[in-house]
Amino acid sequence: MSEKGGNPSCFVYCVDKIKDLISVIIPFFDMYPLVGEKYQNFLLFKKIVIRLSKKEHFDKRGFEEVVKLCFKMNRNGYYRKNSLDTILFSLEKSSETIRQTP
Repeated sequence: MSEKGGNPSCFVYCVDKIKDLISVIIPFFDMYPLVGEKYQNFLLFKKIVIRLSKKEHFDKRGFEEVVKLCFKMNRNGYYRKNSLDTILFSLEKSSETIRQTP
């Protein structure tokens, strides 16, 4: 945990393991819910983390579902560099390349 931007009343808590998201972060925001759009984004985030913890993203269908959930967050991916269609198309394209490789 560290101060954010030198502000002594604001702290940053960094997590680098899905296990910590499930055991610390998600229970915290379940107990102290966010409000409005941020709450809706949290619910999507929670679904994504649970799917990742179950390794559902390891197959193509599961990965597509996780990506679609990600794009529902934060104004439907408005600020993302690549569109949902671009990502899904590149996934399909890479699958075809794998199938064609001898």
